[in-house]
Amino acid sequence: MIIDVIPVGPIQCNCVILGDAATREALVIDPGEEPETILDALARHHLEVKAIILTHAHLDHIGAVAPVREALGVDVFLHPDDQPLYDMKQAQAEWLGCAPPPDTPITARLADNQAISLGENMGKIIHTPGHSPGGVCLYFESVTIEEAEGTWTGAKAGLSSAAGLPLQRHPLLICGDVLFMGSIGRTDLWGGSYEQLMQSIRERLLILPDETLIIPGHGPVTILKDEKEHNPYLQ
Repeated sequence: MIIDVIPVGPIQCNCVILGDAATREALVIDPGEEPETILDALARHHLEVKAIILTHAHLDHIGAVAPVREALGVDVFLHPDDQPLYDMKQAQAEWLGCAPPPDTPITARLADNQAISLGENMGKIIHTPGHSPGGVCLYFESVTIEEAEGTWTGAKAGLSSAAGLPLQRHPLLICGDVLFMGSIGRTDLWGGSYEQLMQSIRERLLILPDETLIIPGHGPVTILKDEKEHNPYLQ
């Protein structure tokens, strides 16, 4: 697996590029801003994108969807419970004090336990409402990390920095704004619920293997075991 974690935009959303090293198939997850940066990374890795996946529809995660989709000509996947949030880009932009992004349609739906394939890597969608009604995570039970770039500071349990990453297998979770290193997603935005978020984390994420590598929607990569032991919201 080729993994590039690219912080984009003023809020530094982690746009995640996942690529299969053998087939060069790729997914772009949460293209929040800076479409040229995202497209340049795809070209640098010689990847061919098969889909854009949105973990949720907050503006900082969807700002570059239109230009990236136009350049790549692929489907955009979103859980239907977040479609109303996606459709209120104007209201979100007014709240943030910025211009709304160009519009482009959602062309495919995500569902809980939906299978996601990337070359030989098989993953699934985990519906994790709370930060937003249709928030999802993408989980791969086991991947071999061959190349990695981006905000990897803090990942432990045998995983080194991007330079000299060991070729070893890890469960992998891309979790949007559900869980962060030392924190959790906010729940005071449209459709948010603290109780629902904590239920999602405890019932859907904390049951995953301790060695699961977590790429959150903002900030550094972490390991589930570390969050179980040190994240104050999980104690």
